[in-house]
Amino acid sequence: MSRKTRATEESDLILISGVSSDAVSFDTVGQTAEGIFQQQESGVGKNESNLYHFKDSKGAEYSIWGSANLDPILSVAKKGDRIRITYTGKIKTSAGFKCKTFQVRGTASFAERAQKVILDRISESQKGKKGKGKKR
Repeated sequence: MSRKTRATEESDLILISGVSSDAVSFDTVGQTAEGIFQQQESGVGKNESNLYHFKDSKGAEYSIWGSANLDPILSVAKKGDRIRITYTGKIKTSAGFKCKTFQVRGTASFAERAQKVILDRISESQKGKKGKGKKR
């Protein structure tokens, strides 16, 4: 792949979020999975998780297990969306658990849908905080 082609492919992927796997197992910071979204399965396995199916640039199929951080974003993926997920590490939650975090990029239509989900979640979170203030 030429540099020019790579740059063009890079530029049409839009950063969606720095969000807090048969399958791709994200174990190394910087590990990336990129492909064309095929479908989502819900209620898979003993934990009834989501499983997201992709095809890479060579046509090989692979899957990624959902997580609390990935599910809201990948839930709006449509067949044919090109998506790149990069593992960025772990953070400790307020409850003391370790949670994997990811950077997700996608083509413009996917990014727009995913960004709306993120903004809606932030808005809901803010509404919840306002209701927990001191009573006078």
